[in-house]
Amino acid sequence: MEAIVARRGDLVAVQHDLLSELAGSGRIVDWTLDGSGDVDTITIDCEVAVANEPDFLSVTDLLAVEDVLLIGATSGVIIRGPDGLSSVIALDNTTGQTAVLELATPIPAADVYAGALVSIGRTGQEALRLVVFAVDPQEDFTASLTLVDEAPEIWA
Repeated sequence: MEAIVARRGDLVAVQHDLLSELAGSGRIVDWTLDGSGDVDTITIDCEVAVANEPDFLSVTDLLAVEDVLLIGATSGVIIRGPDGLSSVIALDNTTGQTAVLELATPIPAADVYAGALVSIGRTGQEALRLVVFAVDPQEDFTASLTLVDEAPEIWA
């Protein structure tokens, strides 16, 4: 159904587990508020991989590190707001699988609603920005999208 609103030339964000081992997405099912009424944790409908590892200079024993590729890895989340605009927030979770996302910076409660789409990934790589090149409608309200790299540097 998401493909119905995409037209040729639109900028879209793509999230898929083939892009990164720390990629995931889900829909918000619950959230908690901090003392000032802002959202500080959200719960989604599935578990996703998150990371919050120290940087290379903070590692005291490299032999004790289980996955050296995760050194310095942190996770962030993109939350699609009710108006379609998205917020990118760093996560404070410990490394592992979870459905409860701890936001590093609380966000206004008005920006969160049940069913909101979230995309989780490495900080700064939560989603891949692409441009719709073609939309080929399929059966059952699906579509095949041809996407190309945003490549903003070619317009500079």
